Amino acid sequence: MAGYGPFNVRVKSFIDEFGVISGVSRFLVYKLLEQRCKRSPCYVYKMAVPGPMRSKGVGSGLMAFLYSHAKAGALEAIELEVFAKNTTAISFYKGLGFLQIGEIDLRRFGGFLPDSKIIRMKKRWAIHEQGKA
Repeated sequence: MAGYGPFNVRVKSFIDEFGVISGVSRFLVYKLLEQRCKRSPCYVYKMAVPGPMRSKGVGSGLMAFLYSHAKAGALEAIELEVFAKNTTAISFYKGLGFLQIGEIDLRRFGGFLPDSKIIRMKKRWAIHEQGKA
């Protein structure tokens, strides 16, 4: 698989923005961190609801749609990650039945990322529930 997600970032984009040394370094860190998306057959990546649309059921609707399709596709869980400082998102996902399954310490990457910790979350269901709504 050459790429995944809504775009397939190339090293040239990083070099154009940050210069050769910093661009290549940042690209390698980015690619290393992106490997985590491949751990799960159903991984939510960069879901965001714009401010004016929040608290109107948009996020809940998106997750309900994903949940129903994941179950219909015989997948047994949905995984996602959220920055630890995003307590609103963490509460939202917990309200949907997601449990925290781990943490990723990002301090070793310095100022490359907007937070020092990522919370890993997962929602599971029993395979025998597939036929039920």
